[in-house]
Amino acid sequence: MNKNIFTVSALLLSGLLMVSSCKKEDDTPSAPQDTAPTVNTPSDADGAFAAVNTLTHTTVAGFTTTIEIGTAVAWFGTQSTFVDGGTVTCDGETLNKQSGNSYVYVPTTTTPTGIDFATPLVWDISGNSANGVPAFTKSHSGSFPSIDDISNSGEIATNADFTLTATGAVSGSDSVIFVVSGPNGSVLKVQGPDVSSCTFTAAEMGTLGTGSNSGLLQIAPYRLTSEVFSSKKYYFVKEAVVSKFVTLK
Repeated sequence: MNKNIFTVSALLLSGLLMVSSCKKEDDTPSAPQDTAPTVNTPSDADGAFAAVNTLTHTTVAGFTTTIEIGTAVAWFGTQSTFVDGGTVTCDGETLNKQSGNSYVYVPTTTTPTGIDFATPLVWDISGNSANGVPAFTKSHSGSFPSIDDISNSGEIATNADFTLTATGAVSGSDSVIFVVSGPNGSVLKVQGPDVSSCTFTAAEMGTLGTGSNSGLLQIAPYRLTSEVFSSKKYYFVKEAVVSKFVTLK
């Protein structure tokens, strides 16, 4: 069973919405269920590291708020069991080790926009010899994949086929993840390099549920590379995610 190396929870996304002001309380979108775009780790991975640049657009009563953040996640071990790999930093920001030994960086009130990614992006790993994790530094060159926005309108019918479409071209990616989410569920599809649209069937759309501002559209192009340190193979991801909250009808 593959582990996912990038997961942004619905809680985080709804928390980001709280940053925007000038909205009445009852206009705040409820968080869709299972809203995470995910990158599956190849089976030969001894660990993985993902840097994720997210851009979220929310429109309420004709007013659009855009929030951009940088975050990161990592893990060491096997695809069934994560292990402690020591201290992990991404461009100088320390990731927090979770109870299951995954590592996550989440913006705080003092760093609301998250990591300001540099080029090249630098991962520093202190290592943990007891768990077979070497100390190493990875300079991850190259830019993030490029995506502008989502072109779909703010109201989406759930009783018909739906094509999720990027505004303009998607570039610099190995694959592109498309996600539609709602209060009752989520559907994820992975397409090839630089694909800019993906169709979801009426049957798939019918599983999402309905509600004002309760839907989330996401397009996430990513690039994957690997490198071996002390006979261990680690994967490195640069992912761009554009998101838009919508009304599902």
